[in-house]
Order: sequence, then C-alpha cells, then structure tokens
Amino acid sequence: MGFLERRDPGAALDRFEALSQREPDLSKAHFGALMAGFELGQQAYARALPHGKLALRSERDLTPEQRHLALRAVGVMQLAENHVREAAETLAELVVRTPELAEAQYNYACALARLGDTPAAIDHLRAALRLDGELASHARQDDDLKSLRGSTAFEQLTGAAK
Repeated sequence: MGFLERRDPGAALDRFEALSQREPDLSKAHFGALMAGFELGQQAYARALPHGKLALRSERDLTPEQRHLALRAVGVMQLAENHVREAAETLAELVVRTPELAEAQYNYACALARLGDTPAAIDHLRAALRLDGELASHARQDDDLKSLRGSTAFEQLTGAAK
C-alpha cells in the first residue's frame, strides 16, 4: 500500500499483480490491485476489474470499509466497461450495505437507468439527491441518465426545467 500512499498507482498495480500471481487466494493483494487500477483511471479498469471480482469473493478477508471501497470501485469500473447488469448487482450490494452513501445511490441509479428500469432509477436518484443535492447538476449532464431526461420526475428532481 506504500506505493499508493506515495501516489504511484502504476507501481502499486504492478506489485499487487505480482503478489496476486504468487498468492492467488490472497484477497488483500487483489484488493490492492483493484484500488491501484481505480486510482490510475479508466485506462486501467479492464486490467484491475478481475482483481476486484476476486477480492469480493471473500467476505471475511476484507474489512467492512475495504469491502465498501471494493464494491464502489468495481461498480464504477463495470459501468465504465459497459458491464451494466453486473454493475447493477454490485451497486445494489453497496446500496444495501451503505444506504447513506450518496455516490452509491447515484451510481446504482445510473446502472438502473441504463438497464431501462426508470422507476427504480428515479427512486435511487431521489435518494442520492436527498443525501447530496450537489449531484443534481452532474445528473443533468450524465450520459448514464440520458434515458431519464425529459421525464417529469427527472426534471423535478434535478431542476432541469428551470
């Protein structure tokens, strides 16, 4: 984790991948590779996503905070990589575990909108905006929510009609 702390996620990803190859059942190595890839950004998502899935297989090896971080990172990566159904499943678990996390509610709304579940997407967007009203301006521009634009509920929630 020292490489991440020194803001060198590329080196951290290399190290965690090497460790996970030597010890494939070590969830913490997969977690480290996931977080390094998440820190690197979208160009590393395809590389880091398998590590996230492996890290999440173990309920007991990650702390609750690490599991929340892993669910968040995996869900975002899955959305970015167009694995929308998987993202919805991952983000649903995150919402159940941390219903007070606005970002979880918001990203789950994005996945649901992309799957065409408008009523559920609106419900989770409403929950996200109740927790963090600043997300409304982002929602108006977010391509993940474009299927909701024009609906009365979306316009009222985001103030887009103003």
